Amino acid sequence: MCEGNKGGEMTQKELEFFRNLLLKMKREIKEALEEKRKRIQNPYQETSSELSLLPSHEADRGTDEEILEETALHLTADANALFEIEEALNKIEKGEYGICERCGKPIEIERLKIIPYAKYCLKCQRDIEALQSKEEEYENRRFKEFRI
Repeated sequence: MCEGNKGGEMTQKELEFFRNLLLKMKREIKEALEEKRKRIQNPYQETSSELSLLPSHEADRGTDEEILEETALHLTADANALFEIEEALNKIEKGEYGICERCGKPIEIERLKIIPYAKYCLKCQRDIEALQSKEEEYENRRFKEFRI
């Protein structure tokens, strides 16, 4: 079914590698969140790298609002990633890290190196994505039928 890491359980060295990787990601995301929060709170504040002035034209204000909206979306994505990282760190502490939440088998080490907060092995992730895709297709068909 799943092709997990060959030995099953991770070594202490592997767990330490992933803990450090997750902590580094956590630190970087927190720094990015703080920077984005500052931009949203005061979008016209002068920064060290560039001078932002209040827009002098309505079209400029619209562009600024789009940038703020995009920043807010990135902020949400970063907050979600931070939550996933926290969950992964908690799993390390509980001895549950690297285990697929769907099938219970080990998540591939190579997958964890790319997405250290992955919850599912590759096979289960593909199954989930295929199911989501089918659900989206079904909803799109229903929506089209409803509109006609």
